[in-house]
Amino acid sequence: MNVEALQKVRDHLAVQEVYPSKINLRVSDHFDPMSGDQDSYSRIVWAVTGVHGRDIQMLAEDGTETTASVLIFRASTRVMIVADKGSGPRPEDEEVPPSEILGELEVDFRITYLVQGIKGDGLDQEGLKEYANANVPYHFWPYWREIMQSLSARAKLPVPTLPLFLVSGGKSAAKKSKSEPKSEA
Repeated sequence: MNVEALQKVRDHLAVQEVYPSKINLRVSDHFDPMSGDQDSYSRIVWAVTGVHGRDIQMLAEDGTETTASVLIFRASTRVMIVADKGSGPRPEDEEVPPSEILGELEVDFRITYLVQGIKGDGLDQEGLKEYANANVPYHFWPYWREIMQSLSARAKLPVPTLPLFLVSGGKSAAKKSKSEPKSEA
């Protein structure tokens, strides 16, 4: 992690809102919630997939109109709830057969930040990449946890547990996909 680049950006961004922009839940046809407790495990991946900025008009505290910059990051998440056939979770690099998938949940998020003390196009690009990996997930993580657990329970699927997101190293026990955030003008 490039802490110096991250610091150049972190002090200029204030989270404003986090909301889901797409939710897709699929329960496998072969899953029967009436069959009793079924051992399962979860396969979780996430990625910050892009960021774009724009200027907005807003009222200042003194009532005058002013221009502010906002950045909107996009993040994609996916959890597969998989039947444990008695041998424990499959290795991460091994594909899960469709017959073992009990359900899948994909949620895309938009995370909006107000840019403070600098224009949005003046932010360090390397710092934005570091921010996307270390801070953006920290902001959408609790929303993801709530949606994932709520929808799984409503669909009668085994409820997965989202591991903690550790801010200090920008790491998580959940697997991050290899995609880099794409910046759009």
